[in-house]
Amino acid sequence: MLKLNSSTYYYKKKEYRRKTEDEEILREIEGLKLRHPRWGYRRIWAYLRYREKIKINRKSVYRIMKERGLLNDKKVYKAKRSYKSKPREILGIDMTKVFTTDMGWVNYIVVIDWGSREILGSVISVRCRAKEWIEALEEAINNGFEEGVRGKGVRIVKGKVFSLRAGHLWKNAKCLE
Repeated sequence: MLKLNSSTYYYKKKEYRRKTEDEEILREIEGLKLRHPRWGYRRIWAYLRYREKIKINRKSVYRIMKERGLLNDKKVYKAKRSYKSKPREILGIDMTKVFTTDMGWVNYIVVIDWGSREILGSVISVRCRAKEWIEALEEAINNGFEEGVRGKGVRIVKGKVFSLRAGHLWKNAKCLE
């Protein structure tokens, strides 16, 4: 008698079903891609799964679409500059908090020229009041504009923290004259 496991004796090779199943699903996917060319594999999978009630794995949809070249190109997002400006035309002002070992958390208020990316004025303070914002703006005006800014068409772009009080004080600031 042969010494052979019974599982080996009774083993029947399974049919390879993947190709026929893939072809059926491929027809569905191609039909969807014709109607909706911008849909990616996730949306197509969701449509097949929840609208057509076809039980299929998301990875299978991805594999089928990749093999047939049906995947969309990935979008490459390029950083956009919000303003294209000449030097000394647009000034931006904003504030951030910085931790120091001496004083703990302090506020760093900075005024930047958006055309040249140069820091024109800055103030570091423990409190974030309108007074500090005005000091930073006045320093920027004194450093960047020797003859003043009246009639130069300079715009100030404020950060989110810029208070209404600081804006009111800025309109009446002495450095503008």
